Amino acid sequence: MSSDSKIRIHTVDGGDPQDHDALRDNYFQATGVNDTYQFFDVNGKVIDTDPVVFATGYDFMFKLKGMHDIGWWITKFNTDGRTATGNWTNTHRKDDDDGSFQADAKGTVMPEASSAKA
Repeated sequence: MSSDSKIRIHTVDGGDPQDHDALRDNYFQATGVNDTYQFFDVNGKVIDTDPVVFATGYDFMFKLKGMHDIGWWITKFNTDGRTATGNWTNTHRKDDDDGSFQADAKGTVMPEASSAKA
C-alpha cells in the first residue's frame, strides 16, 4: 500500500447539510508507521486530532477550521488502506443518533452514493 493514498470522504449520512459539507472531501492518509493514519482537510493541511494519529478500532476527536466552537468525534473508525468507514457526532447535533461516513482512495463518487438520505 502506498502511504500517499488519500482515502477521501465521499458519503456522509446523519446530521444536516452543514455537517455533510464540513466532512465531505476531507481525507485520511497513512503515516507509514504501524498502520496509523492522520486526518487532512480538502487543502491538504493536517487536521489536529486527539490522539495525533489513529488506527482501525480507535476513536478520535478534532475541530475543523472555521468551526472552532464545534467538537467532532469519530468512532468505529475502520480502514483497509483503500476504504474507510466510521460513525461521527459533534456538539452541533440536535439528536443522539450517530451519523456515518464512507471514504475511498478511488477519487470518484458514484451518483447513487451522493444521493444517500440522512
